[in-house]
Amino acid sequence: MDIVIIYDFDGTLTPYSMPQYQVLKDCGYDSPKLFSRIEDMIKCRKISLYEAYVETIFQILSENNIEKSMDSICKGAMEVTYNPGAIAYFEKFKNVKHYVITSGYEDYIRRTKIYPYLQDVLGTRVKIDGNETSIAYLMTDEKKVEAIKKVVKESETDFENVIYIGDGLTDRYAFEYIHKKGGVSIFLGEKTEQIEILCQSCMIDYCFEKSFEEGSSLDQYIQNRVGKNKN
Repeated sequence: MDIVIIYDFDGTLTPYSMPQYQVLKDCGYDSPKLFSRIEDMIKCRKISLYEAYVETIFQILSENNIEKSMDSICKGAMEVTYNPGAIAYFEKFKNVKHYVITSGYEDYIRRTKIYPYLQDVLGTRVKIDGNETSIAYLMTDEKKVEAIKKVVKESETDFENVIYIGDGLTDRYAFEYIHKKGGVSIFLGEKTEQIEILCQSCMIDYCFEKSFEEGSSLDQYIQNRVGKNKN
C-alpha cells in the first residue's frame, strides 16, 4: 500500500513560520508590524490568534482601498520561497500521495507551485460577499486532527502508512495523534526545549534538518519508506 505524507505548510515547506502575503508587504506591513497589530486585536477582541490574523488582513485591505478578494490575498503565491530542494523533492516523489493541512488559506496554496503535486489541501476558508467577510472554516491546531482523519479515510490507507511532517508546537496535536495511531511524526528544524519535551513524550518519531534536498535526512527516509512499501 502506498504511503501518504501530510505536511504543514508555513515553516515546513517554506522557511517562514507565518504566511508572507505580498499584499501586506505592499501595504507596508513586515512581520513585526503585523504581529503587533494582531496582538492588539487579540487583547481588544478576546479572540484567538488565527481569528485575529484573518480579521487583521481584511482590515488592512480596507484601510488601503484594496479589493477584499482572494485575488488580492493570493497575490504573489506563485513566487513563494520554499525550503531547499522542495520542488525537486515533490517531482521525485510525485507518485506518493501528498496532502497539506494548514491554518493558512486553502485558496492561497492552490495557487502555488507546490499545489499540482498535492492530492488535496485542507485549511482555512473565508467567505467574501462584497465588503462583507466571514470565516467559513478556521483550521486550528486542534482541528488538524479532524483533517488528518479525513485524509486517511479519503486515501483509503492505514495509519501505519501515514507520515505527518511539521515544524513546531502548532503541530503538537497532529504529532501526538499520528504517533498514537501507529503512523510516523517528523519534526523539521532545530530542536528547542519545547520540541525536546515533545520528543521525550514520544509525540515525535524523527527530527530532521529543514531540507528536502537530495541526500538530506528527510529525502533518504522517504526514499527508504517508498522502497519498502513497494516490496
